[in-house]
Amino acid sequence: VEKDDGELVVRLTRQGYVWCGEHLIPIEVEKRVRLKAGEAGIAVVYTLTNASSKAVELRFGSETNWGILGGDSPRAYYLFPSGDRFALNSKGELGGVGKIELVSEPLGMRIGMWFSRPANLWRFPVETISNSEAGFERSYQGSCLLPWWGVELAPGASWGVELRIELGDW
Repeated sequence: VEKDDGELVVRLTRQGYVWCGEHLIPIEVEKRVRLKAGEAGIAVVYTLTNASSKAVELRFGSETNWGILGGDSPRAYYLFPSGDRFALNSKGELGGVGKIELVSEPLGMRIGMWFSRPANLWRFPVETISNSEAGFERSYQGSCLLPWWGVELAPGASWGVELRIELGDW
């Protein structure tokens, strides 16, 4: 944990491995979470480093889950810069995404997410299954966003991306 001029940074690191074909490749992952006093947001910076002598191609993603009511309500939705809206309980994938907002008009709020690199973005509902008199039923519990990137790393090379999340009024 680092503190400096109204800013708090939490640094998390992990030395792990990924399978690339038949090769187990050592990868170092660093996650830096930054909070600033007086700001209604958070920044998360991920850095991947190839700790092997082989080049690797992999996918990196960061999953977020949001417990916002109104999965199929027309007043609660994902909003993209293009103006496209999708229900919070929708499934889909979009490429080249730099920003997305989750909007809840009844709550008068929005959650904005920005990516420093254009992302492939998967979205899908988080659901539970229950057994009722009518049979098995799905119940919407929340929304999952998973931005991901294709990453190519030469031996010893690093790659990074920043995600910013801000809360605001609608």
